[in-house]
Formats: sequence, structure tokens, C-alpha cells
Amino acid sequence: MKTNRDEILEYFKQLERREGQRQDATYTNVASLREQGEKLEGKLRRDRAGLLVGIDKMWEGLEDDLNGLATPDQRGNSSLVLHKLGRRTVDSITLDKVIPYFDMVVGACLVLGLLVRWVSAFAGLFLISVIASQWPGAVGAAPVYYQVIELAGLGVLAMMSAGQYAGLDFFIQYKRRQRASKKEKAAGQVAQDPPATGPVTSELQVMEELVVVDESPPQPIPLPESESESQIEPDPDLQDDASPDRRDE
Repeated sequence: MKTNRDEILEYFKQLERREGQRQDATYTNVASLREQGEKLEGKLRRDRAGLLVGIDKMWEGLEDDLNGLATPDQRGNSSLVLHKLGRRTVDSITLDKVIPYFDMVVGACLVLGLLVRWVSAFAGLFLISVIASQWPGAVGAAPVYYQVIELAGLGVLAMMSAGQYAGLDFFIQYKRRQRASKKEKAAGQVAQDPPATGPVTSELQVMEELVVVDESPPQPIPLPESESESQIEPDPDLQDDASPDRRDE
């Protein structure tokens, strides 16, 4: 704190000066004075960032000192983490930890040509949020020329689908085209072949259908003409027995 004492005092003096300029209408109406106020605003922002870095280092040093007080048995457990006051679920500290990994993944996908459209869209949304936070023309806004150029480049990559020409997206699209062609061929073959009139039968069922079974009642076997009833002569003895005179006897 002793080394930063003069810087902190100077920062608060300049902050009071800037508040006085904001209350004075002259610094708002006169262009030259307005530019002076904007320059002072940018200087205060840079000084504040430097002071916050020193505060972060002091906080980390406090965590190290408190963990150094732990006994050997306690050191085996996880280290103590001091949560800063006023933190939220999604704040600048959390974003500072996530953004490096986000940039690394986006850069790797763009270099390999993998999912170029989706990656370009997500990266473009991120750059739009950065540009919106430093809107051009706003008082004390930082220049965003580099972000605008990167946004334009991402838009070109997304519209051209560059990964499909010289990247991994080419192989993904090749596999998709193969699947689509196979489906079209299968659909055309089904349309050409006539549909089956009935269920598919097994080989045993086919053999049973070939065998014609006559379920009508059995018919008598006809006798030859020599043995038919019309050709059989009656026995005279039987006729005598059947006569009325014979029955009386």
C-alpha cells in the first residue's frame, strides 16, 4: 500500500476533477473541452485497472498466508479459497477465466475447419457484445477497430462455409451426401418394385400350398361292367324261396 499511496491519491484527485467537469455544462457543449473530459475518463479507466491488479495480488497473498498457517495434517486437504465480497454467479472474474478457453476452442475449430459456421456465429456474438460495451462515440469508450475487423472476417467465413472446401467440414459433408444418396437409391428401388400382395410365407408353407387336398366325401369305386348289378343273374333257388307258394309250404 505504501508503494501505491501516491497513485491512489492522484486517482481520487482526478476522479473528483472529472465529477466537477460532468456537472459543468461547458464541458458538454464545447467540443474541445468535451474531448479533454473524454481523455481524462480514459486515463482514469487505465489507472483504475492498474490499481485493481494490485488489489488482486494482495488478495492472493492473503490466501497464501492463511493457507501457510495450516498444520501438516490440514495441508493434506484442499487449500482455503477466500471468496471476494460482492461477487456474483456471472461477473468479470468468472468471464476472465472462461474467455481464454473460449478463444482457444474457437481458434482451433477455425484452423481445422471444423463447424466453421457455428463457431463463427458464436464468436461473432461475443465480438458484438464487446463492441456494444464500448459503443463507438460514447464518452470514454475504448476503440473497437480490431473487433470490427474480426467480426467482418467471421461473417465472411460463415457465409462461405470455408470449412467445406479445406477443412474437416468437407469430410462431414461427404458422409452426409453418401447417406443421402443411399436413402434416395433405396427409395427409388422400393418405388420400382411392386408391393407384395400378402405376407411373406416360409418354404414349408409354400410346399403345403402346392399339395392339393381334396376335402370332399369319398365316392364309391365303380365296378367293371361285367360285375355290375345289371349283369348279375338271379339265383333260381333264391327266387323259389321268395315265391308265395314256397312260403306257404
